[in-house]
Amino acid sequence: PRAAGVFFFNTIVASFVILVIFEPLRGWLEDRVNRWLFAERYEFSRRLRMLSRGLANIIEVRPLVSRLLRELEETNRVTHVSVYLADPSGQRYHLAGHVGPAPLPELDGTTRRLFLERLRESGLLTREGMEQELSADRQSEDVLVAARNVHRTMEELLADVCVPLSSDGQLLGVLNLR
Repeated sequence: PRAAGVFFFNTIVASFVILVIFEPLRGWLEDRVNRWLFAERYEFSRRLRMLSRGLANIIEVRPLVSRLLRELEETNRVTHVSVYLADPSGQRYHLAGHVGPAPLPELDGTTRRLFLERLRESGLLTREGMEQELSADRQSEDVLVAARNVHRTMEELLADVCVPLSSDGQLLGVLNLR
């Protein structure tokens, strides 16, 4: 009876030690496997994390946009990048910088209202997602019109992915990637 209690206690302690040691080991092993099997994706993710940390220390807009464009171009994973920033009224978004062919010089908040509202609501737009929405069955005409409008705007921006730049629910700009 006493030996069974000691065995049970030792089993519990050993299990706890294994769990404490295994968790960091598992993270390390996952990191190594991802680095080896998905080297390109791993490197891109690593550079984005570094960029995110570096951008937090930049206060002025122009140097921030310049560094963002340069770093994204150096990843060799994007061919087109553009950044639009809102004017003080929030009605227009001006091209602050781009890599690749020049996209639209300006986004008008009135004519691009559906695109900007969709971006604000969804948090991220992808061309693939819009194409799926356009090809889905049983869509109302209003939904199809809005989806076509958003898709067309993304094409004019030369973007496969649109990321909102926002603060406190206000859309301050748009980052577009292809």
